[in-house]
Amino acid sequence: LGSYYYISFGPFAYILPYFIFKATGIPVTAAALQIFNLIFHLISCIFIYKIICNLYNNSSKQVFYPALFASLVYMYSPAGLWFCCNVYIPEILSQSFVIFATYFFIRHHEKSYYSFYLFLILFITVYTDWIGIFLGTGFIIFLLINKTASLNKILWISMGMLLPVCLILFQYSQINGFESLFSTAFSRFVARSGIDGFYENIFYFFLLPAKAMYTYVTGYFPLLIFILFGSFFLFKKNIFNFSRSEKNNLLILFIPALFFYLFFIEASGHDLFALKGAFFLAVSGGIVFHKMEKIVSPVKLKLVFVLLLILSVMQYYYINPPGNYSLNGFKYDTYKEIGTFIKQQSDTSEVIILKGMAPLPQLLVYAERNIAPYFDDKSLKDFLLKYGNKKCVVFEVDENYNILVMKRLNY
Repeated sequence: LGSYYYISFGPFAYILPYFIFKATGIPVTAAALQIFNLIFHLISCIFIYKIICNLYNNSSKQVFYPALFASLVYMYSPAGLWFCCNVYIPEILSQSFVIFATYFFIRHHEKSYYSFYLFLILFITVYTDWIGIFLGTGFIIFLLINKTASLNKILWISMGMLLPVCLILFQYSQINGFESLFSTAFSRFVARSGIDGFYENIFYFFLLPAKAMYTYVTGYFPLLIFILFGSFFLFKKNIFNFSRSEKNNLLILFIPALFFYLFFIEASGHDLFALKGAFFLAVSGGIVFHKMEKIVSPVKLKLVFVLLLILSVMQYYYINPPGNYSLNGFKYDTYKEIGTFIKQQSDTSEVIILKGMAPLPQLLVYAERNIAPYFDDKSLKDFLLKYGNKKCVVFEVDENYNILVMKRLNY
């Protein structure tokens, strides 16, 4: 049947854990990947704390509550908890690189001799996730606005964005040539950007932002409520003003997420892409918290802090209740059961065809096989003969996710 290759992002999110697990002899298991995710999630939280401390020039060894607030609401957000514990995607690793790169840039952007290190960080970020390109673009825009740009800085940042793209193109072109790569990449861009949807329905343009907002509500509802009501409260007290440093920090954080959504607006309806804006929301929450310290008693503000964390965890468990079934009644181990059944009921001499369900990556992992979708018998025969296969087994999944062997064919 051949092999499937995932080329939506750069390969570093898969190279790094593979190298670590291989070097340490750790088996690649769900638990190992969960720990890997959570370690980088913790790193992200630490640097969010440091960014808020740096913003307000707080170098005290005592706990700085605005920074603690920003880091913990990020740590315990429903989206962060779910993705770190249930899936492995490039966004989790790239978020850590984005946050660290932002912290490094904020601290050292005025020093030209740090440009090479910024190049390295950007290179790794882009090699992991395309948001690195928008992050570097934001850095250049920031330097130009603040009139601190120099040819040397812009050159290093630009190389940090462009060289990993060249490396990615070269690596992925080795799979099936440049023509196939560009064709596949262009088709994915058309789908992810929503261009094809605009041609079909002009109202699609208004639907996509609504879908994006929904992903943020399900992923960060308590934090959003705090930012909105806190901002309204500050506005009424006539202290809703931002220092230049606060504006600069928010600008750097906002540009990558904004540009990513503008270029890949259709993908914004996928819940995993809500991670792109989580960094901006967490720091925004920390800034609002800091301003509210001026007009709200410390005890009340800390109670709000604790309540927000409790609500975040409660929202996570409401959407993902403990037990065997999700909120919408979907059985958590459905894909595992289907994939295991496929593995048990097929052998390596047979091509696996699936009817009634898309061959999702989860199924491929548990089946430990590539799976092709079913169209009709004639297309199936043509497909098998084209690739020199004669035997296949067709599995069918019904609307209740029950799976059975539909038929076996031998041409």
